[in-house]
Amino acid sequence: MRLLSPRELRAVLAHELSHVYNRDILISSVAATLEGIVTAAANLAIFIPLREYEADADGAHLMIANPLAGGGMASQLRTHPPTADRVRRLHAMATAARR
Repeated sequence: MRLLSPRELRAVLAHELSHVYNRDILISSVAATLEGIVTAAANLAIFIPLREYEADADGAHLMIANPLAGGGMASQLRTHPPTADRVRRLHAMATAARR
Protein backbone atom coordinates (compact mmCIF):
# COMPACT_ATOMS: atom_id res chain seq x y z
CA MET A 1 0.00 0.00 0.00
CA ARG A 2 1.45 3.36 -1.02
CA LEU A 3 0.68 6.32 1.21
CA LEU A 4 2.20 9.02 -1.00
CA SER A 5 2.89 9.43 -4.65
CA PRO A 6 6.52 10.22 -5.62
CA ARG A 7 5.55 13.87 -6.11
CA GLU A 8 3.87 14.06 -2.67
CA LEU A 9 6.90 12.39 -1.07
CA ARG A 10 9.20 14.99 -2.67
CA ALA A 11 6.95 17.76 -1.34
CA VAL A 12 7.01 16.33 2.19
CA LEU A 13 10.80 15.91 2.06
CA ALA A 14 11.21 19.46 0.75
CA HIS A 15 9.06 20.73 3.58
CA GLU A 16 11.07 18.85 6.22
CA LEU A 17 14.39 19.92 4.69
CA SER A 18 13.23 23.53 4.81
CA HIS A 19 12.93 23.10 8.59
CA VAL A 20 16.59 22.07 8.64
CA TYR A 21 17.59 24.91 6.32
CA ASN A 22 15.72 27.47 8.46
CA ARG A 23 17.28 26.08 11.64
CA ASP A 24 13.87 25.44 13.14
CA ILE A 25 15.20 22.58 15.27
CA LEU A 26 17.93 24.83 16.68
CA ILE A 27 15.41 27.56 17.45
CA SER A 28 13.04 25.04 19.05
CA SER A 29 15.88 23.57 21.10
CA VAL A 30 16.93 27.00 22.38
CA ALA A 31 13.30 27.87 23.18
CA ALA A 32 12.82 24.58 25.03
CA THR A 33 16.03 25.13 27.00
CA LEU A 34 14.96 28.64 27.99
CA GLU A 35 11.54 27.33 28.98
CA GLY A 36 13.25 24.70 31.14
CA ILE A 37 15.32 27.36 32.87
CA VAL A 38 12.24 29.49 33.55
CA THR A 39 10.34 26.46 34.86
CA ALA A 40 13.23 25.45 37.13
CA ALA A 41 13.47 28.99 38.50
CA ALA A 42 9.72 29.05 39.17
CA ASN A 43 9.87 25.69 40.92
CA LEU A 44 12.80 26.89 43.01
CA ALA A 45 10.91 30.08 43.89
CA ILE A 46 8.08 27.90 45.23
CA PHE A 47 10.37 25.42 46.97
CA ILE A 48 12.51 27.93 48.91
CA PRO A 49 9.64 29.57 50.83
CA LEU A 50 8.24 26.14 51.74
CA ARG A 51 11.63 25.16 53.17
CA GLU A 52 11.65 28.39 55.14
CA TYR A 53 8.27 27.59 56.68
CA GLU A 54 9.63 24.17 57.64
CA ALA A 55 12.69 25.80 59.19
CA ASP A 56 10.38 28.04 61.23
CA ALA A 57 8.44 25.03 62.48
CA ASP A 58 11.65 23.27 63.56
CA GLY A 59 13.35 26.31 65.04
CA ALA A 60 12.68 27.60 68.53
CA HIS A 61 14.22 31.03 68.18
CA LEU A 62 13.76 33.20 65.14
CA MET A 63 15.40 36.48 64.34
CA ILE A 64 13.68 37.69 61.19
CA ALA A 65 14.71 40.74 59.15
CA ASN A 66 13.10 41.40 55.81
CA PRO A 67 15.17 43.79 53.66
CA LEU A 68 12.76 43.38 50.76
CA ALA A 69 9.70 44.75 52.54
CA GLY A 70 7.58 46.94 50.33
CA GLY A 71 6.28 44.51 47.70
CA GLY A 72 6.46 45.21 43.99
CA MET A 73 9.12 43.43 41.98
CA ALA A 74 11.16 42.92 45.13
CA SER A 75 8.45 40.60 46.47
CA GLN A 76 9.02 38.34 43.45
CA LEU A 77 12.72 38.10 44.22
CA ARG A 78 12.60 37.45 47.95
CA THR A 79 13.80 34.09 49.13
CA HIS A 80 11.87 34.15 52.41
CA PRO A 81 8.10 34.37 52.91
CA PRO A 82 6.76 37.61 54.37
CA THR A 83 7.46 37.97 58.09
CA ALA A 84 3.77 38.45 58.91
CA ASP A 85 2.89 35.12 57.24
CA ARG A 86 5.63 33.34 59.15
CA VAL A 87 4.55 34.82 62.50
CA ARG A 88 0.87 34.01 61.79
CA ARG A 89 1.77 30.38 61.03
CA LEU A 90 3.86 30.10 64.17
CA HIS A 91 0.99 31.49 66.28
CA ALA A 92 -1.41 29.02 64.64
CA MET A 93 0.99 26.16 65.38
CA ALA A 94 1.30 27.25 69.01
CA THR A 95 -2.49 27.49 69.35
CA ALA A 96 -2.96 24.04 67.80
CA ALA A 97 -0.29 22.55 70.09
CA ARG A 98 -2.13 23.83 73.19
CA ARG A 99 -5.34 21.98 72.27
